[in-house]
Amino acid sequence: MLFISFNKLPNTKAWKLTSELVRRQSQGICYTCNGRFEFEKLVAGHLIEKRGNVAIYFNLNGLRAQCMRCNRILHGAKDIYALKLIKEIGIEKVNELYIIAQKSKVWTKEELNDIVKERESIIAQL
Repeated sequence: MLFISFNKLPNTKAWKLTSELVRRQSQGICYTCNGRFEFEKLVAGHLIEKRGNVAIYFNLNGLRAQCMRCNRILHGAKDIYALKLIKEIGIEKVNELYIIAQKSKVWTKEELNDIVKERESIIAQL
């Protein structure tokens, strides 16, 4: 069984498809500022800073499309992000994300392949 280190996760097909899915589902709207942007100008933003929280890296509950300004310059605009996400999915699911983020996780190639298949299926239905 092969394991993938965190530093390599952003370059995996699983992440690229996850990011594409999140951005497509947004229909071009930044989650935090509500601005309209071209697909290429959006990124998949995490509610919980992903460094060190690899367990939630692919969790769609905590991922939303953001413009570069909100994601990079405003460091995710976490206050707005959190309030909107609580309203959208509920405090229980948001709390669950924080609990998951506390756990240690190493992704296997098999798990990443499963994510690829799932994301490809969802994208094909959009």
